[in-house]
Amino acid sequence: MSRPRREGRGARATGAAAGVRAVFATLWLAVAGDLLSALSGTLDAREPWEVISGYRSPATNAKLAATTTGVAATSLHVKGMAIDVRLPGRSLEALRDSARSLRRGGVGY
Repeated sequence: MSRPRREGRGARATGAAAGVRAVFATLWLAVAGDLLSALSGTLDAREPWEVISGYRSPATNAKLAATTTGVAATSLHVKGMAIDVRLPGRSLEALRDSARSLRRGGVGY
């Protein structure tokens, strides 16, 4: 008797689940890219963005929330709906203010 396949590192999703994940990842990258492009415009930035954090597993997020300040226990990172970025030579305050000026969603700090 064969064992059921477990999701995890190295496991490949098949069928509809794989399709949904691929579409979601593509849409998320398009939205994040569009937002970063808009931010680059408001900041007149030419430097490449540095992605600090995107998706986090629930276990990773729980560990960070327990050991680090400023990490929400119910972070949108766990849903794949948040991205933390840095732009070399720009302050976090400037990034925050520019992101808020776009009025396109929540801005954590």
